[in-house]
Amino acid sequence: MTRRGGLLLAVGATSLLFAGCKAEEQNRPVHLEKGTYTGQQDEALTDQQRKLLRERAERGR
Repeated sequence: MTRRGGLLLAVGATSLLFAGCKAEEQNRPVHLEKGTYTGQQDEALTDQQRKLLRERAERGR
């Protein structure tokens, strides 16, 4: 392999490496604890949402 070919290969590999680093994937936890959810908490359901879900579940029986 010529010097120019090696340089092109190195530049191409570096470009692919940095292309895989998306902004939204930065600062994510790398070490995960098994069985532990570390994401944002869901919003609590309102009484109306609970009522609608209960009605849907009863219709499915």
